[in-house]
Amino acid sequence: MELDAWIILRQLIVRCRLGQSMKLLDSWGYMSRKQLQNLKRCRSKLALVSAVGQIAEENDIGLQQVMELELLYVQLFSKQKTWRAFKLTGPQNLMAEPINQERLRADLQNKLSLFFKSMVVVREIQRAFWIQISIQEKSSKAKLRRYTVHAVFYPLSAHIFLTFAKSSAQDHLLQVLHLALNYRNIEMVVLGGHCLESLSRIVSNEANMCGLQNPSLAMMSKHNIEAETDPRITDENKKDKERTMALTHQSFGNQPQPVLEELVFTLDTRFHGLITIPAMKESTDVFSTKVRFQSKNVLEAVKSLGIHGLAKTPLPYTLRMVPQLGRNSFRISERKKKLQE
Repeated sequence: MELDAWIILRQLIVRCRLGQSMKLLDSWGYMSRKQLQNLKRCRSKLALVSAVGQIAEENDIGLQQVMELELLYVQLFSKQKTWRAFKLTGPQNLMAEPINQERLRADLQNKLSLFFKSMVVVREIQRAFWIQISIQEKSSKAKLRRYTVHAVFYPLSAHIFLTFAKSSAQDHLLQVLHLALNYRNIEMVVLGGHCLESLSRIVSNEANMCGLQNPSLAMMSKHNIEAETDPRITDENKKDKERTMALTHQSFGNQPQPVLEELVFTLDTRFHGLITIPAMKESTDVFSTKVRFQSKNVLEAVKSLGIHGLAKTPLPYTLRMVPQLGRNSFRISERKKKLQE
């Protein structure tokens, strides 16, 4: 077994708990049932690493197969990565055969070989193609060093999600990906996060259904308010609360919101403190200010702003319609006339 393959295999086993390691090895498909049963007898990571290494030697497992296990690890722990969304446009060769993982792997490998030395692994998991591209490059000490880029392609939504790629390689990677997937162009979507499932929901517009109006929402919110109200307390803002709840449900619905960790708003505006600093009256400079909302689930946090009286309802369009807009970064500019005044 190659040294690089053994190092990667050992690292993967050490990172996981024993139960998670067995799940990965089972889905890997390069070990027999009898070998997997023998591994279940291991009671420590050290014993498991030793046993897995021995079986890998017996089965003549190489670097390509170990990288497949690494890809399965990324799929199991996908929330540890930051994913960026890209949209594929201009489908071509509509009469071509459907994509399969082996043909896609070979096509990517051939096209990437024009730009750099790399190794590609592809697995089809739950109606998505998971891709791992390991790129070799020379370090300052003339030693080979590899870094890995992961991609997930959803054929039904024509979107692909990528982890971080170095700027020197990103253009080549995007070019190869859209050609191998039979599309003419690829463009970046201003959407990113850790939860791949939520990102795929947003781009496939499934999340758009959460804001549909429901005639029973007002009655539902009214019932909730009455249930939580102490009969000894007179609620003077009852109607306002009912209205807030109804508007919140109308905007966000009853379903859990897609998980995003960040919303970024960049505002381009002129200086408005002329009373305090009159000398700025002649200035034509535009100031750029940035507001960043961060949370484990920022959309749920935004949803609760109106309910808890921290913001007026209905919330601004760019706050309440994030899933429908399909992005979590916005640039807001004042009207040109106002900027020119």
